[in-house]
Amino acid sequence: MRKLGREIGLHGFVKRASILVSMVFVLVPTTWPQSDPAVHGEGTRNHMAKFKDKNSIQDTAIFESKGCMSESATVDPALGTLCLHDVTGSGATIHALSAFPDRTTFIAENDSPTGDPVGIVGFTASADRGIGLRGVAANSSGKGIAILGEEYSPGGAAGVFNAIGGGNILVGIGFNAFTAFRVDANGNAFASTYNTGGADFAESMAVTGDRGRYAAGDLLVIDSTASRHLALARQPYSTLVAGIYSTKPGIVGSTRKVDMAPPVDEVPLAVVGIVPCKVTAENGPIQVGDLLVTSSTPGHAMRGTNRSKLVGAVVGKALEPLQNGKGVIQVLVTLQ
Repeated sequence: MRKLGREIGLHGFVKRASILVSMVFVLVPTTWPQSDPAVHGEGTRNHMAKFKDKNSIQDTAIFESKGCMSESATVDPALGTLCLHDVTGSGATIHALSAFPDRTTFIAENDSPTGDPVGIVGFTASADRGIGLRGVAANSSGKGIAILGEEYSPGGAAGVFNAIGGGNILVGIGFNAFTAFRVDANGNAFASTYNTGGADFAESMAVTGDRGRYAAGDLLVIDSTASRHLALARQPYSTLVAGIYSTKPGIVGSTRKVDMAPPVDEVPLAVVGIVPCKVTAENGPIQVGDLLVTSSTPGHAMRGTNRSKLVGAVVGKALEPLQNGKGVIQVLVTLQ
């Protein structure tokens, strides 16, 4: 052996600076913990894998086909797909498609019992004309609904449109060509015509006494003992005549704000239009075209024959006759 100030012997003896050190290597048997068997198995190309058990994998029913992830390999992928496209793609970012007549294609659900949870948010930042949420009904039956809002709480709303930026609250476009109606941010409505289920214009006004004593068709007068109140007509030829309790008003005017609930003591007073009215033949049979005034029968109109008392006492003109007794006829309200 070559000496360099120390010697290393073949049998593990080391000699250095007259000190002899003996190095002994002892092999001690050691039991190492056994590892779990390796994960084995392999999935099919384009299929999403899952653990079959602790150590093996297999395919799920989710697979990729033409850029889409299908939930079931047992049906045509086009029947239920979730497609993801990058920003350069020409399709939708997410496309949920279903061909089942009794199935919802997409559900976004937030079950939080508190706070202000949102199921779906549509957002766009386009400088031109972005559309945050769009619903399309393309069936040819004419019964499609593009967007449906349903409300199940007594204080809720099926639809709310909030014009935060000051634009229109709602715009309706006809035949994709012209604005049919719109409501601006101040609540002003604009349309060519309004076709309602009623035939008169009414004002919502309070009545004196128990509202249950009043009914549609009653002839009403201004109550001179109260402010902005009405009462049943009781005196013939009263110049306090105000109008008729509307059966089905087309438009109701009111001084209260839009979000205020209607007072329980108010009734719709028809002041213009055609409305059913309670009448009596106490001043003779009523013929079509007769001028009508108040009578001594509470809430009833009669034929006006005294020309000297007609000024300011006429509520309208009879559109139907009444030969005797009491009844209800159609009256054209023309206060004069």
